[in-house]
Amino acid sequence: MFENILITISNHLETYLKNRLGANYENPVLINRLVNQDGSSALTNVNAVVISLVNIQQENSVSSSGIQGGNRPVQLNIYVLFSACFTTKYLDSFNYLSAVLSFFQANPILNHTNCPDLDADINKLTFEIENLDTAAVSQLWGAMGAKHIPFVLYKIRMVALNEMTGGGTSTFTSLK
Repeated sequence: MFENILITISNHLETYLKNRLGANYENPVLINRLVNQDGSSALTNVNAVVISLVNIQQENSVSSSGIQGGNRPVQLNIYVLFSACFTTKYLDSFNYLSAVLSFFQANPILNHTNCPDLDADINKLTFEIENLDTAAVSQLWGAMGAKHIPFVLYKIRMVALNEMTGGGTSTFTSLK
């Protein structure tokens, strides 16, 4: 389900970027890691905003006490990095990153009204900028093994993971 969430975000963001900034680049949004497992760059000659899932955390502030039985959904927040990786024109990094910020400022919540292709199991996705101090930024980029490029980190609240009874398949939904 994380794949579906990231693809939906990518598709809507790409449409927004093309409308706002024109067709300067064929594929202005990619879902990818920045560094391969062997430490080599996963992106060469890329001119795009790269979307990477960097963390998943359980949301502890939400109580599921109203749910009976052992099938309580696990409330998750996912942390998604939007990196402006423009190798031919560095200044485009700032234009595209500004447009990413504008997109989420205009669309802090994606739901079935403003995002009809949102997975039916998801009620909504809520986006918040995750503020990092200089030490946390350094740790993030060091942990990824990548060189720092212009970026913004968003916390996407809250995705619920629920193990279905009988079928053994997991579903992901966002809280209302």
